[in-house]
Amino acid sequence: MNGLRSLKTSFACALLAFAISSTVVLADTRTICGQTAVPIQLSSLPVWVTAGTATIWAADGTYLGLVSSNPYASESILNNYGSYGSEYQANSIFNAYGTYGGLYGSNSACNSYASSSNVPYVLYQGVKVTYLTINSFVANGSNPVTLISALLYLSGGSGSVSLPDLVVTSVTSDATAVLGGSISVSGTISNQGTANAGASRTKIYLSTDPTITTLDIDTTYGCDTGPLVAGTSATCSGTIPLPVSLSAGIYYVGMIADANNQVGESNESNNARAATPTLQVSAAIASQTITFGSAPSITVGGTGTISATATSSLAVTFSSTTAGICTVSGSTVTGISAGTCTIAANQAGNSSYAAAPQITQSFSITSPASPSIALFSGWNLVGNSVNTPLTVATTFGDATKVTSVWVWNATTSKWAFYTPMQFDGGAAYAGTKGYDVLTTINGGEAFWVNAQTAFTAQPPSGVAITSTSFKSMASGWHLISIGSTKTPSAFNMDMSMSPPMAGIVPQSITTLWMWDNAQSKWYFYAPSLEAQGGTVLTDYIASHGYLDFTTANKTLAPGVGFWVKMP
Repeated sequence: MNGLRSLKTSFACALLAFAISSTVVLADTRTICGQTAVPIQLSSLPVWVTAGTATIWAADGTYLGLVSSNPYASESILNNYGSYGSEYQANSIFNAYGTYGGLYGSNSACNSYASSSNVPYVLYQGVKVTYLTINSFVANGSNPVTLISALLYLSGGSGSVSLPDLVVTSVTSDATAVLGGSISVSGTISNQGTANAGASRTKIYLSTDPTITTLDIDTTYGCDTGPLVAGTSATCSGTIPLPVSLSAGIYYVGMIADANNQVGESNESNNARAATPTLQVSAAIASQTITFGSAPSITVGGTGTISATATSSLAVTFSSTTAGICTVSGSTVTGISAGTCTIAANQAGNSSYAAAPQITQSFSITSPASPSIALFSGWNLVGNSVNTPLTVATTFGDATKVTSVWVWNATTSKWAFYTPMQFDGGAAYAGTKGYDVLTTINGGEAFWVNAQTAFTAQPPSGVAITSTSFKSMASGWHLISIGSTKTPSAFNMDMSMSPPMAGIVPQSITTLWMWDNAQSKWYFYAPSLEAQGGTVLTDYIASHGYLDFTTANKTLAPGVGFWVKMP
């Protein structure tokens, strides 16, 4: 590439017309700016090129020679042995190590990054007509390689030479991106000419149209390419941050080979290519975070409300990561079992907000506190209505309050006995009477307490025993207790092995009995009598001197024990 793509002078316009084949006329070659200048015939040339009187001056005021095609003129830049055409002279633009011809010299025509205030310029008839530089971004600049090529042709060159031709054969890019983000771009650069190409720079641009030029948006990303042997290829790829000044819209991602005009080529019009499809750049969406509210206090079987807010003000959704401990529906958390409950909060985002990072909140699901058991002087039929075993000596070990405690074992049809009035808890006495020694009352078991005085006992915390857990009880008498409030009729319904038909009273149990300490009487229920309808059950209760659950508004409740006769 010879730097003529963006030139605005007549000389630049003329140079654009040269050499569309890889073979050109040759009389001589010269090396300048690390490249080989060969004779090139141009369709038209500025007068200062052909006049033979234009001069070259460095930015620091140093004279750098005569623009002349006469290789014998003493000041001609084509004079290989002259002060300004020799590659060994200090004031020569051909001196690759000099101030004015080196690739890195601050005042050099060969410095790709030097500005117009630093590079040499051409003076013709007292007017500064152009800057001499390979930096294509310098306005009104002329490439020194092209200038020498034109002068070589004017000097009478003949013969032929091959040239490289760098082309971008393929470009791929992401199809979408957001402002402030990055895109991935990959391309292939090939030398389809017949000569090897020197080192060059491939650059990535963004354009609003499919014609890619160095005047488009420069991403500042590029790849050092070559040297590239004729007929071979190289790749250029990378993740490219979008320019901060970019606006949302549709862009063509383009790649330009030899964007810094370092290589003289046979065709200077085929260095660029746009990727397909186009790139859709959207406005960046905002981020958001979630914050939990206070953790709820929940017991097993209970519920509580979880809360969280997103900075986007969008609704937050919840899920349980510990389904065996708790579940959540909407914002309502239900305790399943004792342990640590963990709730995850999510917000999926929308067109304005990205999805929020998931956060979690953990809290304890506790066993509900069991209601206290009120005992009165005399015989009390009470129960352990939670799943936690009750240690008898701990709860009823005060000999000033308790005389004895009794539990019926339906499996062995034996009583288990405890008394705090004997040092061994009544173990020796139990042995003489054929009783079991009572140490623990399991969940769901009812028991008799013979109290010396009224007092309140506190059973352990735990999960309430459900009435349905007794469905598989064997035939016979059982002392049980449940953790919920139910009428005897509702308990009978729960004990049914299959849902009964509407209006049908199932015969799940035979009879149910609950002791009233204050009246020293039994409350009585029989589903067989209830099923007969009318006053059959109440008449039977009255005739036998029992107490009626319904008329007394009495229910089975936590901490209360009762007898059940199973069919």
